[in-house]
Amino acid sequence: MERPGPSAAHLEDVNPETTENGTVSRRTFGPAAVFCAWLGFLICLVYFAGALVNAPPPWQRVTSNWDTGWYLTIVNDGYQTAVNGETNLAFFPLYPLVIRLLTKLGPDPVAAGVAFSLTCFLGALFLLRTLVAEKVSEQVARHTLLLLVFWPFSFFFGLVYTESLFLLLVVGAFFFVHRRHWWLAAACAGLAGATRAVGIFVAVAVVLAYFEKEWSPTVKKSATILGLAAAGLSGLGAFMVFLKVHTGDFLAFLEAQRFWPNRANGISGLRSIPTVLQTRPSATWDFALVVIYMVPMVLFVVLCVYVLVKIDVVWGGFCLLALLAPVPTGSLASTNRYVLALFPCFVAAAKLLGDRAVVAAAASAGLLGLFAYHYTYHTGTFIG
Repeated sequence: MERPGPSAAHLEDVNPETTENGTVSRRTFGPAAVFCAWLGFLICLVYFAGALVNAPPPWQRVTSNWDTGWYLTIVNDGYQTAVNGETNLAFFPLYPLVIRLLTKLGPDPVAAGVAFSLTCFLGALFLLRTLVAEKVSEQVARHTLLLLVFWPFSFFFGLVYTESLFLLLVVGAFFFVHRRHWWLAAACAGLAGATRAVGIFVAVAVVLAYFEKEWSPTVKKSATILGLAAAGLSGLGAFMVFLKVHTGDFLAFLEAQRFWPNRANGISGLRSIPTVLQTRPSATWDFALVVIYMVPMVLFVVLCVYVLVKIDVVWGGFCLLALLAPVPTGSLASTNRYVLALFPCFVAAAKLLGDRAVVAAAASAGLLGLFAYHYTYHTGTFIG
């Protein structure tokens, strides 16, 4: 349920620090400082480590890894169908459309994509800091930023991926819900639906939040509900109409998923997980996949439940739906980065850890460096 934001007096009492002139300050670090620390850490680690092993420039490596290549095909050549094989119809249009527009200003698609991703990420951090400080507390807001920024797979925020844009739109939707700017929240939901399929759950969350905070049985309120739902679903709806015209199938983006590994058999593909779990931890790829994909899934399911019970029902419901939606495909691939948009789970972790969140973020930063290096110099492999 919605909690009232803390008073100004309360915020001033959270972790106060004394400045040189003797005044009290509650701002030990902000989104910009955390962002710069994260970016500087990744640049130094990946580039300098590459120089030590005489590896190819990371810029060239990263541009060819996994989904980046698919988005670049949309930017350069638009959507293309495939008769028997993978197709870029599985990828939603908003992110590559923005990159294509940015290239009109001069930069190449990769530079435009990286710049756009970093800008969205920084904007998302500012909104997230404000939202969590108002809804929970200033201390939890600071710790949430640390845990999110140094999550072991947060390097995707700086790549030509949708992680940064989607996070910005999700946080923006809930920020405007918190401020009761319903149409702006629905607009963010609509754009989220044009970014990823699970953006539909952002629209559901906006409508449910309106029911919770504003609903009364009047004609005007009923019309508002319908309008919010329509606006929230507009992005996904527009893409489906495009696919119908382009391919004859409203759900071509789902059909395209069949050609990705382990996703053709639906939920039955999960039957192989117990077998993989019995594999000895001998550094096999199968065991690595379990660690990379299963651990985040289990951890975030627990955090989702905590959000539902202790923080906000709508927040928790959104997280559970977005987290579990890919499960019926029979593959948990990319769960490690899908959780990056579930900001309420990072809020829950910050509340549970308290001051220990700083230590947890520092430990997580070590894994971040390891996975970022592996992704860059091993062409993504299983971290995609």
